Amino acid sequence: MKKFFCNTCDCRTDSHIETRDCSLPVKGEQTLFSADIRICDNCGNECYDPDLEARMFETAYDIFREKHGIIYPSEIRELRAKYKVSQKNLALLLGFGEVTITRYETGNLPAESHNTLLKLIRNPENYLEILDSRPDAIDRKAFTKTRNAVQSLVEIHPVCSREEIVEHDPEYSGNRNFEMNRFREMVVLIALLCGEIYRTKLNKLLFYADFLAYRLQNKSISGSRYVHLQYGPVPDNYSALLDQMQGSDIDFVFDEDYRQEKIKAAREADTGIFSDLELTILRVVAKEFRYTSGKEISEISHDEPAYNNTKDRQEISYKYALELKYKFDI
Repeated sequence: MKKFFCNTCDCRTDSHIETRDCSLPVKGEQTLFSADIRICDNCGNECYDPDLEARMFETAYDIFREKHGIIYPSEIRELRAKYKVSQKNLALLLGFGEVTITRYETGNLPAESHNTLLKLIRNPENYLEILDSRPDAIDRKAFTKTRNAVQSLVEIHPVCSREEIVEHDPEYSGNRNFEMNRFREMVVLIALLCGEIYRTKLNKLLFYADFLAYRLQNKSISGSRYVHLQYGPVPDNYSALLDQMQGSDIDFVFDEDYRQEKIKAAREADTGIFSDLELTILRVVAKEFRYTSGKEISEISHDEPAYNNTKDRQEISYKYALELKYKFDI
């Protein structure tokens, strides 16, 4: 039988394992737990067992993670497998140091800001938003691979048919049932007015147009529900809706310089579907933000009560349209 070193006896001795109450400091906080301890048969004191000691630290850290809502190493590995992204590339996409994800997967506790971001990307739509905002962070082949992987995961809700009208709670749809044809023409018109446009920017223009319309006429333009994501408000299920429009209504153009997809109108917009006021709103919003970058408009949207008073993935009530901070000349 293998013998273990006892500091008290100053030699290797016979031993046995007992379960005892333990306490270890984690981030300056004493963590209490039960663990298996190797005990010397001669003196009754603890022997050094590297495997049991490693398990003790793992247990203490796991209890600390659970108490403070910290993501587990296994969860990070599962996310990478799901999104088909390497440790280094995930770190680069999130703006971390190159070896940061490696350290977190081997047990190190993430910084609070890192933990928040890692928990956010549990939701594929959040990860997709980050991907589309940082396409130059990793090489194109790796970007395409991980984007294709997450794209198949974001289509959680069924996609509307081209003319489908879907009933929603008026508070979250702006007193209008969602109308795919109106959403489609909004996207086409904005793409025409702004030229080729990134998804992040398009989502914010759609938000401002629908919420401004609600403020002025007590009814949104499209009936879209908007949700709180990391880079600002976006139409719910926006990625699947835009993908449905590819080819017939819009085209996706890959920007070689920024390694990011842009949206380009594939036809003229049917503006007859909108009222004069709605058409004016769309033109004013597009003109106001035509030369604003995706990053800038995301920061602008972050100042809105609609964003500040909601949490991640929470639907945004159109009541916040009455509190829009950004002022439009209309």
